[in-house]
Amino acid sequence: MENNNQLRTKANAEQFIYRLTYTEKINNTELPHTEQQLSDTFCFLFSISGRGLLILNDQKWRLKHLTLYTILPGETFMLKTEPYQKQELYLFRFQLYMLQDQNIREVSTEHARSLLNVWQFIDISSIEQIHSLLPEMTEEWKRPEAISFFRSQTLFQQLIMQLFTLHKEDICDTAHALFKTKQYIDQHSEEPLSLTSLSQMAGISASHYSELFKKHFNVSVTDYITKKRMARAKQLMAKGNAKLKDIALETGYQDPYYFSRIFKKKTGMTPSTYMKSRQRKIAAYGHSILGQLTPIHIIPYAAPLHPKWTAHDFEHHAEEIPIHLSAHRINEHAEANLRLLKETKPELIIANDHVTEEEKQVLKTICPVHFVPFTQLDWRAQFKQTAMFLNETR
Repeated sequence: MENNNQLRTKANAEQFIYRLTYTEKINNTELPHTEQQLSDTFCFLFSISGRGLLILNDQKWRLKHLTLYTILPGETFMLKTEPYQKQELYLFRFQLYMLQDQNIREVSTEHARSLLNVWQFIDISSIEQIHSLLPEMTEEWKRPEAISFFRSQTLFQQLIMQLFTLHKEDICDTAHALFKTKQYIDQHSEEPLSLTSLSQMAGISASHYSELFKKHFNVSVTDYITKKRMARAKQLMAKGNAKLKDIALETGYQDPYYFSRIFKKKTGMTPSTYMKSRQRKIAAYGHSILGQLTPIHIIPYAAPLHPKWTAHDFEHHAEEIPIHLSAHRINEHAEANLRLLKETKPELIIANDHVTEEEKQVLKTICPVHFVPFTQLDWRAQFKQTAMFLNETR
Protein backbone atom coordinates (compact mmCIF):
# COMPACT_ATOMS: atom_id res chain seq x y z
CA MET A 1 0.00 0.00 0.00
CA GLU A 2 2.81 2.40 0.94
CA ASN A 3 4.63 1.83 -2.35
CA ASN A 4 1.40 2.44 -4.30
CA ASN A 5 0.88 5.71 -2.43
CA GLN A 6 4.44 6.79 -3.19
CA LEU A 7 3.99 6.00 -6.89
CA ARG A 8 0.70 7.89 -6.94
CA THR A 9 2.37 10.89 -5.29
CA LYS A 10 5.17 10.92 -7.86
CA ALA A 11 2.73 10.51 -10.71
CA ASN A 12 0.69 13.48 -9.51
CA ALA A 13 3.65 15.71 -8.65
CA GLU A 14 3.46 17.51 -12.02
CA GLN A 15 -0.17 18.37 -11.24
CA PHE A 16 0.73 20.37 -8.14
CA ILE A 17 0.24 24.13 -8.22
CA TYR A 18 3.37 25.91 -7.00
CA ARG A 19 2.91 29.37 -5.47
CA LEU A 20 5.95 31.41 -4.45
CA THR A 21 5.47 33.24 -1.12
CA TYR A 22 8.94 34.63 -0.31
CA THR A 23 12.43 35.00 -1.80
CA GLU A 24 15.74 36.00 -0.28
CA LYS A 25 19.36 36.13 -1.35
CA ILE A 26 21.75 35.30 1.52
CA ASN A 27 25.23 36.81 1.09
CA ASN A 28 26.28 36.90 4.74
CA THR A 29 24.68 34.63 7.30
CA GLU A 30 22.97 36.55 10.12
CA LEU A 31 19.76 36.36 12.13
CA PRO A 32 17.34 34.65 11.77
CA HIS A 33 19.39 32.09 9.83
CA THR A 34 22.07 31.63 12.52
CA GLU A 35 19.61 30.03 14.95
CA GLN A 36 17.06 27.26 14.48
CA GLN A 37 13.94 28.62 12.78
CA LEU A 38 10.69 26.75 12.25
CA SER A 39 9.49 26.55 8.66
CA ASP A 40 5.76 27.01 8.10
CA THR A 41 6.04 26.53 4.31
CA PHE A 42 7.87 24.34 1.81
CA CYS A 43 11.35 25.76 1.12
CA PHE A 44 14.09 25.51 -1.49
CA LEU A 45 17.60 26.50 -0.40
CA PHE A 46 19.95 26.85 -3.37
CA SER A 47 23.64 26.81 -2.45
CA ILE A 48 25.57 28.43 -5.30
CA SER A 49 28.85 29.12 -3.50
CA GLY A 50 30.31 29.39 0.00
CA ARG A 51 31.22 27.01 2.80
CA GLY A 52 29.47 25.88 5.95
CA LEU A 53 26.78 23.63 7.37
CA LEU A 54 23.02 23.37 7.07
CA ILE A 55 21.48 22.02 10.28
CA LEU A 56 18.14 20.51 9.29
CA ASN A 57 16.21 19.39 12.39
CA ASP A 58 18.92 17.44 14.26
CA GLN A 59 20.98 16.54 11.19
CA LYS A 60 24.06 18.42 9.92
CA TRP A 61 24.77 18.62 6.18
CA ARG A 62 27.82 20.18 4.58
CA LEU A 63 26.85 22.93 2.11
CA LYS A 64 27.95 22.05 -1.39
CA HIS A 65 28.25 24.33 -4.41
CA LEU A 66 25.41 24.26 -6.97
CA THR A 67 23.19 22.05 -4.82
CA LEU A 68 19.51 22.18 -3.88
CA TYR A 69 18.32 21.52 -0.33
CA THR A 70 14.63 21.06 0.44
CA ILE A 71 12.85 21.88 3.72
CA LEU A 72 9.34 20.77 4.68
CA PRO A 73 6.73 22.56 6.82
CA GLY A 74 7.26 21.81 10.51
CA GLU A 75 11.00 21.23 10.06
CA THR A 76 13.63 23.51 11.61
CA PHE A 77 16.80 24.75 9.96
CA MET A 78 19.78 27.02 10.54
CA LEU A 79 23.03 27.89 8.79
CA LYS A 80 26.57 27.74 10.15
CA THR A 81 28.88 29.33 7.63
CA GLU A 82 32.57 30.15 7.89
CA PRO A 83 33.26 33.73 9.02
CA TYR A 84 34.52 36.24 6.46
CA GLN A 85 33.49 33.91 3.67
CA LYS A 86 31.11 35.37 1.11
CA GLN A 87 28.06 33.19 0.53
CA GLU A 88 25.66 32.98 -2.37
CA LEU A 89 22.53 31.23 -1.14
CA TYR A 90 18.93 31.67 -2.28
CA LEU A 91 15.96 30.82 -0.06
CA PHE A 92 12.52 30.39 -1.66
CA ARG A 93 9.41 29.69 0.39
CA PHE A 94 6.38 28.33 -1.43
CA GLN A 95 3.02 26.62 -1.01
CA LEU A 96 1.67 23.58 -2.81
CA TYR A 97 -1.91 23.13 -4.01
CA MET A 98 -3.78 20.54 -6.04
CA LEU A 99 -6.93 20.71 -8.12
CA GLN A 100 -9.30 17.98 -6.96
CA ASP A 101 -13.02 17.65 -7.77
CA GLN A 102 -13.05 21.20 -9.18
CA ASN A 103 -11.66 22.52 -5.89
CA ILE A 104 -8.19 23.79 -5.06
CA ARG A 105 -6.84 22.38 -1.81
CA GLU A 106 -3.47 22.51 -0.07
CA VAL A 107 -1.14 19.54 -0.50
CA SER A 108 -0.15 17.95 2.81
CA THR A 109 3.47 17.63 3.86
CA GLU A 110 3.29 13.84 3.74
CA HIS A 111 1.79 13.92 0.22
CA ALA A 112 4.67 16.09 -1.02
CA ARG A 113 7.46 14.40 0.95
CA SER A 114 8.47 11.82 -1.66
CA LEU A 115 8.74 14.50 -4.37
CA LEU A 116 10.87 16.85 -2.29
CA ASN A 117 13.07 14.00 -1.06
CA VAL A 118 13.89 13.24 -4.70
CA TRP A 119 15.07 16.84 -5.09
CA GLN A 120 17.04 16.85 -1.81
CA PHE A 121 20.80 17.35 -2.47
CA ILE A 122 20.27 17.31 -6.23
CA ASP A 123 23.07 18.73 -8.38
CA ILE A 124 21.74 21.81 -10.26
CA SER A 125 24.89 22.51 -12.29
CA SER A 126 23.18 21.26 -15.47
CA ILE A 127 20.47 23.96 -15.23
CA GLU A 128 21.99 26.47 -17.62
CA GLN A 129 19.69 29.32 -16.56
CA ILE A 130 20.31 28.93 -12.82
CA HIS A 131 22.77 31.84 -12.51
CA SER A 132 20.34 34.26 -14.12
CA LEU A 133 17.05 32.73 -12.95
CA LEU A 134 17.64 32.85 -9.18
CA PRO A 135 18.81 36.49 -8.89
CA GLU A 136 16.22 37.68 -11.41
CA MET A 137 13.42 36.04 -9.44
CA THR A 138 14.71 37.60 -6.21
CA GLU A 139 14.94 41.09 -7.74
CA GLU A 140 11.46 40.88 -9.25
CA TRP A 141 10.04 39.86 -5.88
CA LYS A 142 11.49 43.00 -4.24
CA ARG A 143 9.93 45.42 -6.69
CA PRO A 144 6.66 47.09 -5.58
CA GLU A 145 4.90 46.92 -8.95
CA ALA A 146 2.05 44.39 -9.20
CA ILE A 147 3.42 43.05 -12.50
CA SER A 148 6.69 42.14 -10.73
CA PHE A 149 4.82 39.73 -8.45
CA PHE A 150 3.42 38.02 -11.55
CA ARG A 151 6.89 37.92 -13.18
CA SER A 152 8.45 36.34 -10.11
CA GLN A 153 5.72 33.67 -10.08
CA THR A 154 6.34 32.98 -13.78
CA LEU A 155 10.08 32.63 -13.21
CA PHE A 156 9.38 30.25 -10.32
CA GLN A 157 7.32 28.05 -12.65
CA GLN A 158 10.28 27.96 -15.05
CA LEU A 159 12.50 26.82 -12.18
CA ILE A 160 10.06 24.03 -11.29
CA MET A 161 10.05 22.90 -14.93
CA GLN A 162 13.84 22.70 -14.88
CA LEU A 163 13.75 20.61 -11.71
CA PHE A 164 11.25 18.21 -13.28
CA THR A 165 13.63 17.83 -16.23
CA LEU A 166 16.37 16.81 -13.83
CA HIS A 167 13.98 14.43 -12.05
CA LYS A 168 12.83 12.75 -15.27
CA GLU A 169 16.36 12.35 -16.57
CA ASP A 170 17.22 10.81 -13.20
CA ILE A 171 20.28 13.00 -12.73
CA CYS A 172 21.47 12.13 -9.24
CA ASP A 173 24.88 13.07 -7.81
CA THR A 174 26.88 11.38 -5.08
CA ALA A 175 25.66 13.69 -2.29
CA HIS A 176 22.07 12.77 -3.06
CA ALA A 177 22.97 9.07 -3.14
CA LEU A 178 24.62 9.40 0.28
CA PHE A 179 21.51 11.14 1.61
CA LYS A 180 19.32 8.25 0.42
CA THR A 181 21.55 5.62 2.05
CA LYS A 182 21.63 7.60 5.31
CA GLN A 183 17.82 7.71 5.21
CA TYR A 184 17.83 3.94 4.66
CA ILE A 185 20.03 3.42 7.74
CA ASP A 186 17.68 5.59 9.81
CA GLN A 187 14.69 3.48 8.79
CA HIS A 188 16.33 0.02 8.82
CA SER A 189 19.05 0.17 11.49
CA GLU A 190 17.81 -3.10 13.04
CA GLU A 191 18.37 -5.02 9.78
CA PRO A 192 21.69 -6.53 8.61
CA LEU A 193 23.62 -3.61 7.08
CA SER A 194 26.97 -3.94 5.37
CA LEU A 195 29.33 -1.44 3.79
CA THR A 196 29.07 -3.43 0.55
CA SER A 197 25.26 -3.30 0.33
CA LEU A 198 25.11 0.42 1.22
CA SER A 199 27.82 1.34 -1.30
CA GLN A 200 25.99 -0.65 -4.00
CA MET A 201 22.84 1.30 -3.13
CA ALA A 202 24.82 4.53 -3.65
CA GLY A 203 26.35 3.24 -6.89
CA ILE A 204 30.00 3.68 -5.85
CA SER A 205 32.80 1.46 -4.53
CA ALA A 206 32.81 0.47 -0.86
CA SER A 207 36.07 2.31 -0.05
CA HIS A 208 34.93 5.49 -1.83
CA TYR A 209 31.52 5.32 -0.14
CA SER A 210 33.12 4.95 3.30
CA GLU A 211 35.41 7.92 2.67
CA LEU A 212 32.61 10.18 1.35
CA PHE A 213 30.18 9.24 4.15
CA LYS A 214 32.75 10.29 6.78
CA LYS A 215 33.51 13.50 4.87
CA HIS A 216 29.84 14.51 4.49
CA PHE A 217 28.51 13.51 7.91
CA ASN A 218 31.60 13.70 10.16
CA VAL A 219 31.03 10.11 11.35
CA SER A 220 31.97 6.73 9.90
CA VAL A 221 29.30 4.44 8.44
CA THR A 222 29.87 1.85 11.17
CA ASP A 223 29.71 4.40 13.98
CA TYR A 224 26.53 5.92 12.54
CA ILE A 225 24.80 2.51 12.34
CA THR A 226 25.93 1.77 15.91
CA LYS A 227 24.68 5.19 17.09
CA LYS A 228 21.19 4.55 15.66
CA ARG A 229 21.10 1.04 17.18
CA MET A 230 22.20 2.27 20.63
CA ALA A 231 19.54 5.00 20.55
CA ARG A 232 16.89 2.41 19.73
CA ALA A 233 18.20 0.13 22.50
CA LYS A 234 17.99 2.94 25.07
CA GLN A 235 14.38 3.61 24.15
CA LEU A 236 13.50 -0.08 24.46
CA MET A 237 15.24 -0.27 27.83
CA ALA A 238 13.37 2.80 29.07
CA LYS A 239 10.06 1.11 28.29
CA GLY A 240 10.98 -1.70 30.69
CA ASN A 241 9.98 -5.40 30.84
CA ALA A 242 12.06 -6.34 27.76
CA LYS A 243 14.73 -9.04 28.04
CA LEU A 244 18.30 -8.26 27.01
CA LYS A 245 18.20 -10.96 24.31
CA ASP A 246 15.05 -9.42 22.77
CA ILE A 247 16.51 -5.90 22.87
CA ALA A 248 19.66 -7.13 21.12
CA LEU A 249 17.63 -8.80 18.37
CA GLU A 250 15.37 -5.76 17.91
CA THR A 251 18.37 -3.50 17.44
CA GLY A 252 20.20 -5.69 14.92
CA TYR A 253 22.46 -7.88 17.09
CA GLN A 254 22.13 -11.68 17.04
CA ASP A 255 24.54 -12.16 19.95
CA PRO A 256 23.38 -10.51 23.24
CA TYR A 257 26.92 -10.74 24.69
CA TYR A 258 28.37 -8.84 21.74
CA PHE A 259 25.56 -6.29 22.08
CA SER A 260 26.42 -5.84 25.77
CA ARG A 261 30.10 -5.20 24.96
CA ILE A 262 29.18 -2.61 22.30
CA PHE A 263 26.66 -0.93 24.60
CA LYS A 264 29.18 -0.58 27.44
CA LYS A 265 31.85 0.70 25.06
CA LYS A 266 29.54 3.40 23.66
CA THR A 267 27.70 4.44 26.84
CA GLY A 268 30.18 3.68 29.63
CA MET A 269 27.76 1.39 31.46
CA THR A 270 26.40 -2.12 31.11
CA PRO A 271 22.86 -2.66 29.77
CA SER A 272 21.71 -3.89 33.21
CA THR A 273 23.06 -0.74 34.92
CA TYR A 274 21.39 1.46 32.32
CA MET A 275 18.08 -0.39 32.65
CA LYS A 276 18.25 0.00 36.43
CA SER A 277 18.75 3.76 36.02
CA ARG A 278 15.60 3.91 33.84
CA GLN A 279 13.35 1.79 36.09
CA ARG A 280 11.33 4.73 37.32
CA LYS A 281 8.83 5.99 34.76
CA ILE A 282 9.19 9.73 35.32
CA ALA A 283 7.62 12.38 33.07
CA ALA A 284 8.75 15.98 32.67
CA TYR A 285 5.91 18.40 31.94
CA GLY A 286 6.57 21.97 30.85
CA HIS A 287 9.58 24.02 29.79
CA SER A 288 12.93 23.92 31.67
CA ILE A 289 11.98 20.77 33.58
CA LEU A 290 14.70 18.57 32.06
CA GLY A 291 17.23 20.87 33.75
CA GLN A 292 15.84 19.66 37.08
CA LEU A 293 16.48 16.01 36.18
CA THR A 294 19.59 15.56 34.02
CA PRO A 295 22.09 16.92 36.62
CA ILE A 296 21.09 14.03 38.92
CA HIS A 297 21.39 11.60 36.00
CA ILE A 298 17.66 11.04 35.58
CA ILE A 299 16.43 10.74 32.00
CA PRO A 300 12.63 10.92 31.96
CA TYR A 301 10.37 8.60 30.02
CA ALA A 302 8.41 11.54 28.57
CA ALA A 303 9.43 15.18 28.12
CA PRO A 304 8.70 18.24 25.95
CA LEU A 305 11.22 18.22 23.09
CA HIS A 306 11.64 20.17 19.87
CA PRO A 307 14.74 20.97 17.74
CA LYS A 308 13.99 24.73 17.97
CA TRP A 309 12.10 25.42 21.20
CA THR A 310 14.23 23.09 23.36
CA ALA A 311 17.32 22.89 21.14
CA HIS A 312 19.87 21.81 23.79
CA ASP A 313 17.63 19.15 25.30
CA PHE A 314 16.65 17.85 21.86
CA GLU A 315 20.27 17.54 20.74
CA HIS A 316 21.46 15.73 23.87
CA HIS A 317 18.48 13.66 25.03
CA ALA A 318 15.93 13.17 22.21
CA GLU A 319 17.15 9.69 21.31
CA GLU A 320 16.94 8.44 24.92
CA ILE A 321 13.42 9.68 25.64
CA PRO A 322 10.69 7.47 24.09
CA ILE A 323 7.75 9.88 24.45
CA HIS A 324 8.18 13.39 23.04
CA LEU A 325 5.60 15.88 24.28
CA SER A 326 4.96 19.06 22.30
CA ALA A 327 7.26 21.93 23.29
CA HIS A 328 6.06 24.42 20.72
CA ARG A 329 4.57 27.04 23.08
CA ILE A 330 3.51 27.03 26.73
CA ASN A 331 -0.02 25.59 27.04
CA GLU A 332 -0.59 25.58 23.25
CA HIS A 333 -0.83 21.78 22.95
CA ALA A 334 -1.82 21.06 26.54
CA GLU A 335 -4.79 18.87 25.64
CA ALA A 336 -2.73 16.57 23.39
CA ASN A 337 0.15 16.44 25.91
CA LEU A 338 -2.16 15.51 28.78
CA ARG A 339 -3.86 12.83 26.69
CA LEU A 340 -0.46 11.35 25.81
CA LEU A 341 0.63 11.38 29.46
CA LYS A 342 -2.54 9.54 30.50
CA GLU A 343 -1.75 6.84 27.93
CA THR A 344 1.90 6.69 29.06
CA LYS A 345 0.95 6.12 32.74
CA PRO A 346 4.06 7.54 34.44
CA GLU A 347 4.85 6.88 38.12
CA LEU A 348 5.84 10.49 38.87
CA ILE A 349 5.50 13.83 37.10
CA ILE A 350 7.81 16.84 37.54
CA ALA A 351 5.91 19.87 36.23
CA ASN A 352 6.37 23.58 35.70
CA ASP A 353 4.24 25.62 38.11
CA HIS A 354 3.45 28.04 35.24
CA VAL A 355 0.93 25.57 33.80
CA THR A 356 -2.75 26.46 34.07
CA GLU A 357 -4.94 25.42 36.99
CA GLU A 358 -6.87 23.11 34.63
CA GLU A 359 -3.64 21.33 33.65
CA LYS A 360 -2.62 20.96 37.29
CA GLN A 361 -5.90 19.27 38.15
CA VAL A 362 -5.59 16.80 35.25
CA LEU A 363 -1.95 16.02 36.09
CA LYS A 364 -2.91 15.18 39.69
CA THR A 365 -5.36 12.56 38.42
CA ILE A 366 -2.58 10.71 36.56
CA CYS A 367 -0.01 10.16 39.34
CA PRO A 368 1.88 12.05 42.10
CA VAL A 369 3.12 15.43 40.82
CA HIS A 370 5.82 17.85 41.98
CA PHE A 371 5.29 21.39 40.74
CA VAL A 372 8.62 23.25 40.58
CA PRO A 373 8.06 26.72 42.12
CA PHE A 374 9.97 28.74 39.52
CA THR A 375 8.51 32.06 40.65
CA GLN A 376 8.98 31.55 44.41
CA LEU A 377 12.42 29.96 44.91
CA ASP A 378 15.88 30.47 43.41
CA TRP A 379 17.35 27.71 41.28
CA ARG A 380 19.30 26.08 44.12
CA ALA A 381 16.22 25.77 46.31
CA GLN A 382 14.14 24.53 43.35
CA PHE A 383 16.73 21.88 42.53
CA LYS A 384 17.03 20.70 46.15
CA GLN A 385 13.24 20.44 46.44
CA THR A 386 13.02 18.35 43.25
CA ALA A 387 15.82 16.07 44.47
CA MET A 388 14.00 15.53 47.77
CA PHE A 389 10.79 14.61 45.92
CA LEU A 390 12.74 12.03 43.89
CA ASN A 391 14.74 10.74 46.90
CA GLU A 392 17.95 11.87 45.23
CA THR A 393 19.24 14.35 47.84
CA ARG A 394 22.63 12.64 48.06
